[in-house]
Amino acid sequence: MCTSHSSELPQAGAPPAELPDRSLSRRTFLGGAAATAGLVGAAPLLSALTALGAEPPLVAPGLVAGSRFREAFGTYKFRVGSFECLAISDGYLTFPAQWYAANANSLQIDKTLQENFLPTKQVVNQTTTLLVYTSSRMVLIDTGLNDSLKPLLGPLAPVVAPLGHTRSRLEAAGVKPEDVDSIILTHGHPDHVGGLTDRAGTLAYPKAQYYMTKADWDYWTTAPVPKGMETNFALARLTLPAIKERVTLVDYGPEFIPGITALAAAGHTPGHLGLIIADGADTLLHTCDAAAHYVLSLAQPDWTFYGDVLPQAALQTRRRLFDQAAADRSLTFASHFPFPSLGHVAVRGQKSWKWEPVVYAWNE
Repeated sequence: MCTSHSSELPQAGAPPAELPDRSLSRRTFLGGAAATAGLVGAAPLLSALTALGAEPPLVAPGLVAGSRFREAFGTYKFRVGSFECLAISDGYLTFPAQWYAANANSLQIDKTLQENFLPTKQVVNQTTTLLVYTSSRMVLIDTGLNDSLKPLLGPLAPVVAPLGHTRSRLEAAGVKPEDVDSIILTHGHPDHVGGLTDRAGTLAYPKAQYYMTKADWDYWTTAPVPKGMETNFALARLTLPAIKERVTLVDYGPEFIPGITALAAAGHTPGHLGLIIADGADTLLHTCDAAAHYVLSLAQPDWTFYGDVLPQAALQTRRRLFDQAAADRSLTFASHFPFPSLGHVAVRGQKSWKWEPVVYAWNE
């Protein structure tokens, strides 16, 4: 998500309430017994149930035997087919509500937010990165921000201060930086590429191969810097050169990593990238920043986000991707929707949608 087209930024709002220091599980009520038993050995229970002719209870993704990831605060485990996935909270951003509806008036914005029980002055948006383990590849999609780079962001520093948790939370989940062999950069904004390096230019993930669209690579590394975007470009031009010898520039359409296909999503940036992650019959649609907010961008699909480089193209992309998500009833990931940024898109009325988040239980 773009941090601004303006060099004048307000102070960040108050942080959201802290989550309890517990990890999340996607288990169902019926699967709770087997999932809990799995921590001390679920096989006897499942065998006994099978012998009695009963269907084994569902076992929560991430708690099944052989899970690659540990439960960790700020992460959420789920599966796409046999692929193990980990949503990682990098933190959050706080912007004026008007930024999410640049072509609407304040009364319209206030009304939409109030109808959805949300504050009207500032919007707090989560920033979530995603790890996909295919058994042969450990793929990180976006990097969040690096703590050491925050002081370089000047007027943006208050806004991005709560970001920067991806790497530490990966390690807490049992994934070392050198375990990551592939990194997909959906676009070049600071909250997506700012975790590539530290201030000295040292790579945070030293063994990874990197993937980015050519259009976005060219835009962030060689294009003239638009007025008001100096800070965003300065960070991109600090971090992206470090991966120049390791980056593969991809086109929309092909499956460039087994199970991961590049999806056309230009508008938020010139080469903004969506993804289809598929294994067998299971599919995850990764929309990245095609929608900036789970209420404003879906309830009012024609409202533009202040950070979209190509606003009209961004609206067309949003319409196409979210119409597809609703029609296919596909599991959908959106980088800035409420953590774990995972859910489904439902049609609401003739021209809008509603976000239906994944329902999960606290893992006791």
